[in-house]
Amino acid sequence: MYLGKFLVATTLMMGATAAQAGATLYKCTLNNRPSRSFMSKKLEIAYDARTGKAKAVDGLIWRAFGKAMPVKVVVDNPARITFRWEVKNVDVRSKGVASSGHSVRETVTLLKDTLDVQVRQMPLGYDNSFAGSGHCTAQPYIPRRK
Repeated sequence: MYLGKFLVATTLMMGATAAQAGATLYKCTLNNRPSRSFMSKKLEIAYDARTGKAKAVDGLIWRAFGKAMPVKVVVDNPARITFRWEVKNVDVRSKGVASSGHSVRETVTLLKDTLDVQVRQMPLGYDNSFAGSGHCTAQPYIPRRK
C-alpha cells in the first residue's frame, strides 16, 4: 500500500502548534486486521492531552483527504484513550463495481500501559463492522524543520 511514504508527510502536516503544546505522536501497526475491510496496516495519531486536541491519519483518511484530519477524543482516563471520527465520501469497489459517497466511522482505543490498540470500523448504513488490533509506539511530536 502507498500509505507508508505519506505517513511521514502527513505527520509533518499536523502542525507546529501541536508540537509546541507537547503533543504525543502514536505510530500504530495493526497486525490483526480483517482482510476485507477499509482498515490499513498503519495508523498515526497526534494527541495533546493538555488541550484535548487530536489529529489522525490512516489509509482511509489519506485516500479521502490527502492529509490528517481532526478527531474527537471520546475518553481519556488513566487506563485508555479512545478517539472517534467519521470519514465521509469514501469510494468503494466491490466485484468490479465502483460506488462513492459512503461514510465510515472509526473508533480507536489505545491502552496506556501497554500501548496496545484496538480499532473498529463501521460502514454507516450497513449492518456489519470490522475490528482489528495491534501495537503503537509513543514519542513526542516534533515537526521537522525546513
